[in-house]
Amino acid sequence: MLKNYLKITWRSLVKQKLFSFINIIGLAIGFTASFLIVLFVLDEYRANHWVRNLDRQYFIESDWKGGLNRPGMTTLGPLGKTLREEYPHLVANYFSIDALGCNVSNGQDKHFLLSLQIGDSTLLEMFGIPLLHGDASTALDDPNGIVIQKEVAMKFFGHTDVIGQELILGTQNDTYHPLGKKNYKITAVLDDLPENSITDNLGDRNDIYINSSNIHYFRQGDFFETWDNFIVQTRIELVAGVHPGELKEPIQKIIEARAPSHITEQIIPKLTPLKGYNLSQNNGAKLRMLYLLAAMAAFILMMAMINFVNLSMGMASRRLKEIGLRKAVGGNQRQLMFQFLTESIFFALLAYLLALSITQIMAPYYTTLVEKPMMFSNLALRPMLLVFGVGAFVIGLVAGIYPAVVLSGRQTVAALKGKGISLKNRGISMKKVLLTVQFVLASFFLICSFIVSRQVDFFLNKDLGYDGKDILVVSSVPRWFGPAGVDRMLDVRNQLAGIPGLSIVSLSWEVPDGRYGNDIELRNPGQAEDLFHSFGRIGCDEYYASTYDLALLEGRFLQDYDRNTWRIVLNETAANVLFGDAPAVGQQVALRGSQEGEVVGVVKDFNFGPLHEPIKGCVFSYMAFDLYRYLSFEAEPGRLQEVTAQLRGKWEEVFPQTPFEHFYMEDKVNDLYHSETQFKKAMEMATIFMISIVLIGLFGITVQGIASRTKEIGVRKVLGASSFTIWKVLTRDYLWIYGVAALVAYPLSYFAMDNWLGGFAFRIEQPGEIYFLSLMAFLILTLLTIASEVVKASNVNPVDSLRHE
Repeated sequence: MLKNYLKITWRSLVKQKLFSFINIIGLAIGFTASFLIVLFVLDEYRANHWVRNLDRQYFIESDWKGGLNRPGMTTLGPLGKTLREEYPHLVANYFSIDALGCNVSNGQDKHFLLSLQIGDSTLLEMFGIPLLHGDASTALDDPNGIVIQKEVAMKFFGHTDVIGQELILGTQNDTYHPLGKKNYKITAVLDDLPENSITDNLGDRNDIYINSSNIHYFRQGDFFETWDNFIVQTRIELVAGVHPGELKEPIQKIIEARAPSHITEQIIPKLTPLKGYNLSQNNGAKLRMLYLLAAMAAFILMMAMINFVNLSMGMASRRLKEIGLRKAVGGNQRQLMFQFLTESIFFALLAYLLALSITQIMAPYYTTLVEKPMMFSNLALRPMLLVFGVGAFVIGLVAGIYPAVVLSGRQTVAALKGKGISLKNRGISMKKVLLTVQFVLASFFLICSFIVSRQVDFFLNKDLGYDGKDILVVSSVPRWFGPAGVDRMLDVRNQLAGIPGLSIVSLSWEVPDGRYGNDIELRNPGQAEDLFHSFGRIGCDEYYASTYDLALLEGRFLQDYDRNTWRIVLNETAANVLFGDAPAVGQQVALRGSQEGEVVGVVKDFNFGPLHEPIKGCVFSYMAFDLYRYLSFEAEPGRLQEVTAQLRGKWEEVFPQTPFEHFYMEDKVNDLYHSETQFKKAMEMATIFMISIVLIGLFGITVQGIASRTKEIGVRKVLGASSFTIWKVLTRDYLWIYGVAALVAYPLSYFAMDNWLGGFAFRIEQPGEIYFLSLMAFLILTLLTIASEVVKASNVNPVDSLRHE
C-alpha cells in the first residue's frame, strides 16, 4: 500500500511541476536559513559547555562605587586563593591569572608575538581542558615549564608531539637577562578548543600558559599577593550544592580585613557565572543580538511553513475530481487521508534533504560572511539534524491535514463537480490571513535590517575625535621596563623615525582600542579630602597627541622634560569632573597617596573605547611607571603599505630575534564592533532569505489564484473590461494585504529598534526615510513578483479563457 501511495505522490509531483517546485524550494530555503542562523546562535550560546562542572564555575568581578573608571572583570589579587584556604566548604578550587602579550622565539628563525597567561597550576584540572600530550595534573607545576596551544606547536615545530622542546620567552624584567629573555621547556600541548572558551582572554586566544611563580619576570612587585592590586582575573569553582549567594558575606569579611580602606569603601564584589559569560559583555549586546536572530530563524521557518500549507491546500483543492472518482470506484476516506498525508510529508522531507545539501554548499560562504571561521566548533550537529528532521515531518503533517481530513470527506457527487470547502469566515480568507502575517514579518525585519545596518555604519564612520587613518602600530615591542629600558626604546623610536614616508612615531602603553592599561585616582585639592575620581591613564611620549591628531583645547601636551615631574594632560570630561567650568591648566591635582601634580593641558574628548559606552575621563602622563607596549607610526597619505615594508626591513636589523607583529589602527577600531558587524551581516542574510520565501510563496499563490479565476477573467473581458481593469482586480487584494501589514509592521519595528538602540551610548535617531524606503522597496518587490502572471492573465484571449476546462 505504501508503495502505491508513493507512486501516486510522484505522479502528482510530476503533474504539477511548477507548484511542486515552488512548494519544495520555498520550504527548503526556509530550512536552510533557519539552520544556518540556529547554528550561529547556538555556537555562541553554548560557549564553554565543555568545561568541567560548568554550573559551579564563577568569575569574581567588581563594580565600583561612584562610577570609578576601573576594570569590571577583575578583582583583588589574593582574593581567590584566600577564599579557597579559609572557606574550603564553600570553594572547591580557584584560578587567578594575568594575561599579556609576549615575544616568543625558537632561538633560530621563528619569532612570534603570542598571548601569554600567567596563572595558578590549577588551570588544566579545574576546567578539564583536554591535552594532546602531557599530564594535566603536573604540567603547570614546573616553574620552568610551559603549556602551549596546538597551533603554537605547529607554528614552531610543524607537529604537536613537542614535549621537552624549548621556547624562549621575552620577559619584561632585564634583571635576569640583559635582553629580558628566558628559556622554558614545553610540558604539555592543548587539544583544539572551541572559540569563546575559557582560554580566551578579552577576546584573544591565549597561546601559552606558565606557572604564577614566574610573575616577577613580567610584573614589578608581588602581583598576586598585593591587596591593592585589583586587576587580577579570578575564577572559582564552588563546592557542589553551594549557592553563590553564600559567598557574599565571606568575600566581604576578607576584603574588609585585608584590603586598604580606599579599596574597601569603593569595591562591590560580585560572582558572575562562567556559563553564558560571553553573552553578557557590552551590556548584553550580543545576547540581544542572539535573541533577535533566534526570533528571525523561528519566523523564517514559520513563513516557509505558511507558504507550504497555503500551496499544499491549493494543490489539493485542484484534485477534487480525482477524489470524487476514487470514491466512485470504491476508495474510502481513510485511504485518501493517508494518500494526502503521505504526499505532504514526502514533500516536506524532500525539502529538508534539499536544505541539507544547500546548507553544505553555503556554510563556508556563510562563515566567511559573518566572520566566524571556527563556526560550529561548540556544536554537536546530530541532535540539530534530528530536531529539524522531526520539524519537517510535523510541517508535512500540518500541511496535509486540510486535504486529508476536509477534502477527503467531501461527498462523491460534490467532489466530482469540483466543489471544495471555503476557508472563509465572514469574508476573511485563511490564505489572506496567513499571507498578511508573512507580509508583516517581512516588512518588520526589512526595516530592522536597515536600521541595524545604519547603526553599524555609524559606528564605523563616526568621527571618534582622533585620526587613526594611515597609522601602523607595532605590538611586538621588546618590553625592557624601567628607566633604562625606556631610554633604549626612545632611542629606537628616534632611529625608526628616519624611515622615508613616515610623518611621526610615538611610544606608548595604550592605543585607542578601548583598553586602558591602568587607572589613576585624582582629586581637586580644594575639595573634600576623600573625594577622589577614577580616570583611565594613558602613558605615552610627547608625540602621542600629534600621531593621533588629538585636538588641544588648553595649554600644551606633554614634553620629554615632563618625564621626571608630575605633570599631566586631561581630556574634557576629566577636566569638567575635577574643575567644572574653571580653566584646568595650571591647576594642582592630588593623587591618592599625597602626591600632587600640575595640569599642563586639556585635549578635546575622543572615543578611546567603543561607542557602546559614554566617553570617560582620561589622564595623559609621560611614560607612566616606565612602561610601554606599542610604537605607533603615522605614514604620509597613500604611503602606508610602502612604510610597512620599509619598517619591516629596518625592524629585523634593529631587533634580529624579535617578531614584527603589527596592525593598522583602522582595523583595530573596526574590531571593536566585531559583534555588531557579525549581527549586521547575519541579519541582512536572514532578511534576504525571509523576503525570498515571502515572494516565492506570493508567486505560487498568485499563479494558483489566477488559475482558479480563468473563467472570471474571460467573462470580464467579454463584458468590456480592459487589461488595466483586469490588472487592478487581480492586484487589489494584495495591495490591501500590504497596506494592513505596513500599518502593523511600522510601530512594531520602531519600538523594537528603539529598544535595541537604547543599549548604545552613541546611536542614530531612527530616520523616517528608512521606513519609507523599506516599505516602498518591499511594495515594488511584491508588485514585480505578481506582475508577470497578472499581465499574462489580463492579456489572454477571452475565448481561450472561457474554454478553460
